[in-house]
Amino acid sequence: MALFDFFKKKKDKAEYIVNSAIEDKDDGIQIPNTKDIKDYNLFREAATKFNLKLGDHIPKKALDECGKKLGMLEKNVLVFGSQNEAAILFDYCFFNFRINKVNVIERYMMLSPPDVNSIDYSVLQSKLNGHYSVFSIQEVVKNKGVVVRDIFYGKELFLIDIALSSSAKEKVAFAGYVVPFKQFYVSTGTLLILQDINSRDQVLSIIEKFLDKKDENGRLSANREASFSGQIIRTLLKSYDWEHSRYEEP
Repeated sequence: MALFDFFKKKKDKAEYIVNSAIEDKDDGIQIPNTKDIKDYNLFREAATKFNLKLGDHIPKKALDECGKKLGMLEKNVLVFGSQNEAAILFDYCFFNFRINKVNVIERYMMLSPPDVNSIDYSVLQSKLNGHYSVFSIQEVVKNKGVVVRDIFYGKELFLIDIALSSSAKEKVAFAGYVVPFKQFYVSTGTLLILQDINSRDQVLSIIEKFLDKKDENGRLSANREASFSGQIIRTLLKSYDWEHSRYEEP
């Protein structure tokens, strides 16, 4: 059973999730062209390199504090079930570890802003507008990406991801950070699939808990965003099967 179908069997707030997503459905969602994909490949390469620079700006205590929140810290030692979990931790630190209400991405922009005409500047601006959510795949477009429904924020978007487009199946649900790129979106790193009914049920409970905590602009505050994403990541990693982590409907 796909996550979105699973939501349809629920009531109250879960029904709101479904209804808002349907109301915001955009049948004319734009598909990237050849130039968009070429630009995406350049952007993706630059983003990968930029993450290495950004990683140097993460304080040591951030890794421990965030690792503890995500369930990765055991006896004061970070323990990863897969190298992918290290990438998830770094992403969480980038977006959610804050000093004086400023996260790692914002601090980098303040202290070491790239040239405004550089691709690094584009990458950084994109990260500044990223968000975490749970997504349901609506359509797979080979060699380009997927049309997804952002279940928490109730909208559809096109996620450019070449690898995902070759392995994903419709109605599969996953969680992760996405950032805007042109009129599309791209993921920032490792995505976590909702692999079974139990994980889907737990994620639904988290979504229900945060649904009415959005501000007047329909967004979560920085602290709530950190708690929302942290709870979902921790929940999914508890029983995550990396060996069978495929974008296929169970």
